[in-house]
Amino acid sequence: MVKSLLTYTLLLLIIFSGFSFSQDDITKRKTELENIRDEISNLETQIKNQTKKEKQSYAAIENYNKQSFLLNKLIVKLRSEEKAKQNEITENQKSINELEKQIKQLQENYSKYVVAVYKYSKMDELAGVFDSESLHQAMVRIKYLQSFSERRENDLKEFEKSKEELVILRKKLEKEVLKKFKIDKEEKNKDFSHYYYQGLLLEIGNLRGYNTFIPSQDKNKLFLNKKLLELATITEIYSFTYQNVVNRARTIDVIWFNERKYPSYFFEVEHSTDFQNSLLKFYDLQDFKTEFFIVSSKSRLKEYNHKIQFSAFKKIKDRVKFVDYDFISHLHSKSYELKKVGDLL
Repeated sequence: MVKSLLTYTLLLLIIFSGFSFSQDDITKRKTELENIRDEISNLETQIKNQTKKEKQSYAAIENYNKQSFLLNKLIVKLRSEEKAKQNEITENQKSINELEKQIKQLQENYSKYVVAVYKYSKMDELAGVFDSESLHQAMVRIKYLQSFSERRENDLKEFEKSKEELVILRKKLEKEVLKKFKIDKEEKNKDFSHYYYQGLLLEIGNLRGYNTFIPSQDKNKLFLNKKLLELATITEIYSFTYQNVVNRARTIDVIWFNERKYPSYFFEVEHSTDFQNSLLKFYDLQDFKTEFFIVSSKSRLKEYNHKIQFSAFKKIKDRVKFVDYDFISHLHSKSYELKKVGDLL
């Protein structure tokens, strides 16, 4: 009996002690679960806020890209208009030169006629008619004199007409020059210069998946309403070789680096400076498997072709390519359009 009682007592103690352990464990796990739920809630809030900021940033980038794209189209249009105006100016100048030449000839002819009239007078002409040996000869001389007189009269009329046309053409030329000046001024006001094309090259490189770099002295220069440092993806140039060569490379206007941190493309924008400085930089970097580009105005192509023929640049002559501003503008537009298509796919 006593043995049975002891057995029951031990069993009850074990059950109650096990029950107490389970309750503590459940309470502890419940507390941990509540903490985890709080952490999840905090993370969800952070993610929500972060997503909202990212959406705002993405929207701002999209608006900026649209602005850049539209402005780029405006550049192309302005340059096309400028070219058309320049062609009109050239044609008008040719017409003016031709008219001035005709007027000069008419002046010489009329001058000879006046001298002849003064020298021989009308009386000599009449005497020539009366001295004719026959009526037929007299009629021929009269007809010749009439024809000569009519020709001089027509020359005078043509002279006056040419003078009027010359005045009109000169006014038209002045008007076209003023229009061209207005276009040039509009472009200048928008600062389509060295830093603008650096910005375009940075954006094209970014769209194509390269790491982009610009020299430290250009980082605070403006591209539209942004600093160039905001467009470049790296602030410090990669140490891809010996330090003295890297120091030379860091002066290049725009560099595109590949995923292995080696330079794939070097760009030098030559808005007004000498091509020779850029070519010397490329010469110093010729041992790398990279593409070299000179970006400049189409009007400077002849100057570039002259410089690249120097014997000092013989080894890089076939590796350096000249591209004009219009090409870069079109390339930027097309790159942006391709990105938009890619986003939709």
